[in-house]
Amino acid sequence: MEFEKLSLHDATVSTISYQWEAGLVAIIGTRYNSVTHAAVKYTLFFYGVRFLSIPHSAEWGESNSILDLSRVNNSEFRIQMQSGDLVAITAERFSLEQ
Repeated sequence: MEFEKLSLHDATVSTISYQWEAGLVAIIGTRYNSVTHAAVKYTLFFYGVRFLSIPHSAEWGESNSILDLSRVNNSEFRIQMQSGDLVAITAERFSLEQ
């Protein structure tokens, strides 16, 4: 599964949690399912987290929707929010549950 190709464009983010001792980040939200034409919940997990940055300055205006996903290298993940904020995570791996 390629991070950049996850179907999360326009998905909303409701919660980002970091379990410090486990090094686990969970991003919980809702995305549109094009097959069922319904909103479905998802959880995006990051394991072996060594860095997490969650700015909330909303330079482009308030929004809790995802614009784009990118992967800088094997361990650096970026989530560009439609607010202009860039969530940055350095982790060993990720998984998506829907």
